[in-house]
Amino acid sequence: MLDEVELAIVPGEFIAIEGDSGTGKTTFVKLLCKLLAPSTGEILIDDIRLADLDTADYRRQIGVVMQDDDLFSGSLLDNIAGAEDGVDAAKAEEAARLAGIHDDIARMPMRYLTLVGHRGSTLSGGQRQRVMIARALYRYRKPKLLILDEGTAHLNDALQQRVLDNLARLGMTIVAVSHDARVLERADRIIRL
Repeated sequence: MLDEVELAIVPGEFIAIEGDSGTGKTTFVKLLCKLLAPSTGEILIDDIRLADLDTADYRRQIGVVMQDDDLFSGSLLDNIAGAEDGVDAAKAEEAARLAGIHDDIARMPMRYLTLVGHRGSTLSGGQRQRVMIARALYRYRKPKLLILDEGTAHLNDALQQRVLDNLARLGMTIVAVSHDARVLERADRIIRL
């Protein structure tokens, strides 16, 4: 539950949200994604009430990696493109490079056509997370807002730094829910709930 939260995020800022279990971190993310509506108060995006924005249009401008996201059976390309018709392989590769998963994919015998198995069972936890980051970047063409709910928790130090460096260069606003000191150190600002 969130109560009496007031927060202004500047475009292009990297905000880290931390807090104990049950303090409302995932609720905050769901509010930003329009999966929940606030019972009181309001959320403004560029001085427009989030409730007044068309949900589909708004969601086309954000990328989200939730902590309980999963891959679906199919190829890596299918998972990055999110089952989109008319998959753009070059766009998928660009998203994979930004997410730090392209080199892993290039070493696989079937590359982007490699099957991931049920819920990504053929991949490591870090590989699954990077594919989900690539999906968020692909689907929304470098979103204006990227929300990561423990989205890099399974990455080792070097990979995490590379992925965060790549994301920071895109200039988008990033909201990362994390307990990871490495993520907190990278943030422009840390919000503790």
